[in-house]
Amino acid sequence: MTRLVFHDHLETGALRWLNGSFRLIGFGTFAKAERPARQGRNPKTGETIDIAASTSIKFSTAAALKKSL
Repeated sequence: MTRLVFHDHLETGALRWLNGSFRLIGFGTFAKAERPARQGRNPKTGETIDIAASTSIKFSTAAALKKSL
């Protein structure tokens, strides 16, 4: 029974993730973050390099979790 509930929760979360975010009540929210292209620097050589745009994950802690810490 526990596996079914957990599996259902993951499927629902996967569908929400397709919309851009996934929230675990009492824990926090995971969201997609689009990172723009930018220039960076190689710390060893000092050479300027181009860093491509990318998609990353952003996490926001729930207030209940912050309060419990």
